[in-house]
Amino acid sequence: MLDVPWDQCDVVFGNTTKNLPWTCVSAGSQTAHAMTRAAHAAATDAIKKLQEIAAKTKGGNPEAYKVAGGKVSGPGGSMTFAQAAQKAIDLGGKYDGHEVPEEINAFTKTSAKALAGQGLDGGRQGRLSARRPVAVLRDRLRRSRGSIPNRPS
Repeated sequence: MLDVPWDQCDVVFGNTTKNLPWTCVSAGSQTAHAMTRAAHAAATDAIKKLQEIAAKTKGGNPEAYKVAGGKVSGPGGSMTFAQAAQKAIDLGGKYDGHEVPEEINAFTKTSAKALAGQGLDGGRQGRLSARRPVAVLRDRLRRSRGSIPNRPS
């Protein structure tokens, strides 16, 4: 959904040392079943926030911006994901994880607090998170030489 090459992605399951909320038992098809919906929700939220950041930065309507190829492009110009991540940090609040919905799981709130201010925070979609704490993915688009790094620092 974010149109990011796989070599620029890290898929992490079951690693709470990276401040990721836990998921269901990772047993074969259960992981794909539970996490596909969560990944879709996280990407949808990240796209919305990327569009909002671009509109705040470049002007115009958020819906007029397209997220593809590692960029957010629209009527006011384009910005890389890394530039958008830096702007998310500058804007703070819901964009960098300093503000999260009240109804999300307590463990998810702890994760958000530990990761706040490091880049774009995508995936905290209120009731989905409250009903199913495993349905939260953190999509941190970090600053790094103008692109998303291959591995987190």
